[in-house]
Parts: sequence; C-alpha cells; structure tokens
Amino acid sequence: MKTICFITMLLSLMPPTGGRTSGIHSSFNRAFDEYGAICWEDEKARLDNFAIQLLNEDRTTLGHIIVYDGKRACRGEAEARAIRAKKYLVEY
Repeated sequence: MKTICFITMLLSLMPPTGGRTSGIHSSFNRAFDEYGAICWEDEKARLDNFAIQLLNEDRTTLGHIIVYDGKRACRGEAEARAIRAKKYLVEY
C-alpha cells in the first residue's frame, strides 16, 4: 500500500508595516507548486525552483510550505517531510 502525503508551497506578499505592530494586515497568497508522493530527487528540484522564485521576488515575500498527511500516511510522515524540505531549503 502506497502512502500519500501532499505538499503545497505558497508565496505570500506581506506589505511593509512601517514600524507598526498592530492593526489589520492584508496579504496576498498564491500557490507556487503542489505535489504528492514523488522521489527525493524530484522533490529537491521543486524545492530549488521554489527557492529561486523566492529570491526573484520582492523582499517582503514569504515562502510557506504546507504538508498534509494522506489517509494512508504513516504517523509522523508529514512532519518528517516538512522538516526535510525546510532543512534542504535553509542549508542548500
């Protein structure tokens, strides 16, 4: 039985706050990529594309990686994949 886990990568444009820490802040989110169970080499290529897109964006753009467990995923699989993706983006 194959496990299913989905990863979504988002780019968020956060407007500068101008030193304010309160108030309503609007943001614009757009999906960059989504994928399911793929091999690590393919996942690294997609993470590389995500990193390149972040570097090409405005300095106020944030990247979010969202990982969902599937119905047949093993306990902790989504968390492990999220940690692996974050570590890859930060270190490489």
